Amino acid sequence: MPIDAVVGLLAHELQHIDTQRKRGFLISLFIKMLYFLTGDLKEERETDKQIILKGFAPQLLTFHKWHNKTYEKYTAKDGLSIKEIKEL
Repeated sequence: MPIDAVVGLLAHELQHIDTQRKRGFLISLFIKMLYFLTGDLKEERETDKQIILKGFAPQLLTFHKWHNKTYEKYTAKDGLSIKEIKEL
Protein backbone atom coordinates (compact mmCIF):
# COMPACT_ATOMS: atom_id res chain seq x y z
CA MET A 1 0.00 0.00 0.00
CA PRO A 2 1.46 3.43 -0.90
CA ILE A 3 2.38 5.64 2.06
CA ASP A 4 -0.18 8.28 1.01
CA ALA A 5 -2.86 5.59 1.08
CA VAL A 6 -1.80 4.64 4.61
CA VAL A 7 -2.01 8.30 5.65
CA GLY A 8 -5.48 8.60 4.07
CA LEU A 9 -6.68 5.49 5.86
CA LEU A 10 -5.27 6.58 9.22
CA ALA A 11 -6.73 10.09 8.85
CA HIS A 12 -10.14 8.55 8.15
CA GLU A 13 -10.00 6.21 11.13
CA LEU A 14 -8.66 8.89 13.49
CA GLN A 15 -11.53 11.15 12.41
CA HIS A 16 -13.95 8.43 13.52
CA ILE A 17 -12.27 8.41 16.93
CA ASP A 18 -12.41 12.21 17.17
CA THR A 19 -16.10 12.27 16.20
CA GLN A 20 -16.95 9.56 18.73
CA ARG A 21 -14.98 11.34 21.46
CA LYS A 22 -16.93 14.54 20.85
CA ARG A 23 -20.29 12.74 20.82
CA GLY A 24 -19.71 10.64 23.90
CA PHE A 25 -19.90 6.90 24.33
CA LEU A 26 -23.66 6.38 24.61
CA ILE A 27 -24.60 8.55 21.65
CA SER A 28 -21.88 6.93 19.53
CA LEU A 29 -23.10 3.47 20.53
CA PHE A 30 -26.70 4.39 19.66
CA ILE A 31 -25.65 5.75 16.25
CA LYS A 32 -23.59 2.62 15.52
CA MET A 33 -26.57 0.39 16.37
CA LEU A 34 -28.84 2.52 14.20
CA TYR A 35 -26.42 2.30 11.28
CA PHE A 36 -26.06 -1.44 11.79
CA LEU A 37 -29.83 -1.99 11.76
CA THR A 38 -30.60 0.27 8.80
CA GLY A 39 -27.45 -0.24 6.74
CA ASP A 40 -27.21 3.54 6.37
CA LEU A 41 -23.58 4.54 6.59
CA LYS A 42 -23.81 8.31 6.20
CA GLU A 43 -21.15 8.53 8.88
CA GLU A 44 -18.57 7.16 6.42
CA ARG A 45 -19.32 9.89 3.91
CA GLU A 46 -19.31 12.56 6.61
CA THR A 47 -15.99 11.27 7.94
CA ASP A 48 -14.49 11.55 4.46
CA LYS A 49 -15.75 15.13 4.19
CA GLN A 50 -14.21 16.03 7.53
CA ILE A 51 -10.74 14.76 6.62
CA ILE A 52 -10.92 16.56 3.28
CA LEU A 53 -11.61 19.79 5.19
CA LYS A 54 -8.50 19.03 7.25
CA GLY A 55 -6.38 18.80 4.09
CA PHE A 56 -6.18 15.05 3.54
CA ALA A 57 -7.98 14.90 0.16
CA PRO A 58 -4.89 13.76 -1.82
CA GLN A 59 -4.19 10.96 0.66
CA LEU A 60 -7.83 9.87 0.79
CA LEU A 61 -7.91 9.84 -2.99
CA THR A 62 -4.78 7.67 -3.11
CA PHE A 63 -6.35 5.27 -0.61
CA HIS A 64 -9.59 5.00 -2.59
CA LYS A 65 -7.73 4.35 -5.84
CA TRP A 66 -5.59 1.69 -4.18
CA HIS A 67 -8.64 0.11 -2.54
CA ASN A 68 -10.59 0.02 -5.81
CA LYS A 69 -7.71 -1.77 -7.56
CA THR A 70 -7.13 -4.22 -4.72
CA TYR A 71 -10.67 -4.95 -3.49
CA GLU A 72 -14.24 -4.30 -4.58
CA LYS A 73 -14.89 -0.72 -5.66
CA TYR A 74 -16.25 1.73 -3.13
CA THR A 75 -19.97 2.43 -3.19
CA ALA A 76 -21.90 5.39 -1.79
CA LYS A 77 -22.39 3.36 1.41
CA ASP A 78 -18.61 3.05 1.86
CA GLY A 79 -17.81 6.75 1.67
CA LEU A 80 -17.28 9.40 -0.93
CA SER A 81 -16.52 8.34 -4.48
CA ILE A 82 -13.29 9.29 -6.25
CA LYS A 83 -15.29 11.81 -8.31
CA GLU A 84 -16.78 13.37 -5.17
CA ILE A 85 -13.37 13.63 -3.51
CA LYS A 86 -11.96 15.40 -6.57
CA GLU A 87 -14.92 17.82 -6.61
CA LEU A 88 -14.41 18.79 -2.97
